[in-house]
Order: sequence, then structure tokens, then C-alpha cells
Amino acid sequence: MAVHGALLRYRILAYIVGCMLIVVFATIPFGKVEAVIGPIHGALYITYLFLVVDLVRRARLGVWTLLAMVTGGWIPFAAFIVERRVSHRLQLAGVAGPAGGGPAGGGPAGGEPAASTWPPSSQAAASAAGASPAGGEPETDPTPAPDGGYTDRAL
Repeated sequence: MAVHGALLRYRILAYIVGCMLIVVFATIPFGKVEAVIGPIHGALYITYLFLVVDLVRRARLGVWTLLAMVTGGWIPFAAFIVERRVSHRLQLAGVAGPAGGGPAGGGPAGGEPAASTWPPSSQAAASAAGASPAGGEPETDPTPAPDGGYTDRAL
């Protein structure tokens, strides 16, 4: 399955777990309500962890990103912030389509890029940027950064 599908599943459960965590904290003064809501959040959090590991494996994200995603289920509102940053990073890297998905991503499965488009060759990247490879600008090579994102390094 594609990174786009794993990202979509992660995003949905990140919002659910984030909302449930806020509800858990809000119901702490009400012992009986919290006794019902707490285990529901716990079961959803376990499912969330499986989806986090799946996304980290498919998108080849770094350890720090994994730790941030895991702590998103512990700290109120952190799930929303981490989800947005992970989604944005994957969209910028080109391994996932736009947040809304659909054909706007340009790939064969809606938001997924075509297999031959990533990583782009330095020659294709230079021509897309309007510079010739033999021109004055150095060629760049998109390579994975240590934190799991992508960076352009000059060759």
C-alpha cells in the first residue's frame, strides 16, 4: 500500500486520539465518566501506535519524528501539531499527495506520485526549475536527511 493511504489513516486516527485525549483530561474530575472514556482512549491509542509505525516504515521517517508522533497521544493538543507537521513534511517531500487527496496530486492513485517521478533526476529537476544542467547553477540531488525529511544538496 502507498504512503498516501498510510498517511490518511494516520491523520484520521491522530485527530480522533487527540480529541479523545482532551475529553479524558476534561472528565478527570468525573470519576465514573473518566473510567469509561479512559479505556476507549487507550484502545484507540494502541491502534494509533500501529498506524504510526506503519507510516514511519513506509515513509522512512526518522526516530525523532517517531517519538514526536508517539507522544502526540500523551500530551493534549500535541497530536494536532505533530500530525500537521508530519503531513506537511511528507507533502513537501513529494511522497504523499495534497492533504485533500484526489486527482490534484497528479499520481495514479489520487494523491500518490507516479513511481517514475520520485526521486527526480537532477537533470529533470534543473529543467523544471528553468535552469540547464550545464548552466551556471549547480545540479542538486534530493537525498534523505538524517531527520527523515529531504534536502537538496549540491553535487
